[in-house]
Amino acid sequence: MLANSLDVYVLLKLAVRPEGWTYAELAKELLISPSELHQSVRRSREAGLLMPDSAKIRRLPLWEYLVYGVRYAFPSVSGALQYGMPTSHAAPPLDKLFPQDDKIVPVWPDEMGKAYGYAVAPLHPKAPQASRLDPQFYECLALTDAIRCGRTRERNAAISILEDRLLKHEHTTGRAA
Repeated sequence: MLANSLDVYVLLKLAVRPEGWTYAELAKELLISPSELHQSVRRSREAGLLMPDSAKIRRLPLWEYLVYGVRYAFPSVSGALQYGMPTSHAAPPLDKLFPQDDKIVPVWPDEMGKAYGYAVAPLHPKAPQASRLDPQFYECLALTDAIRCGRTRERNAAISILEDRLLKHEHTTGRAA
């Protein structure tokens, strides 16, 4: 099995979406085809990031993969200066911890974007559009980008917030996810 950034994109959406979805609904929300979604779910099951007989996330393994693997599997390369949608430490929720003061910020290239900065390729080309539909999903993608391209303090803050968001369910219910 080869790692695919689409899988991280799908897993982050599953992490913030309530259970009880259909492939058609989720594919529409992610702006991908149902067949792409099916393949991603299959790969994630094989990798142990989803439960074997369902599409329920194994939250601790996902968090560990985000913390220890995503940065190396999908490294961020800074691109040209352009307008786009803020990501990493320039997007919620990290933007409140690390104010920008009109500095050049990391952005996903996006024709509707109003922030000026250096281009960062998102985990999936449809991330800006799908993020506009779901603020929680946007925050998880931006936090993941902070792990991919942020400095140590930004990475550490993103890791802490993702730990709270991804593992909160496990800690409050007392069961492993």
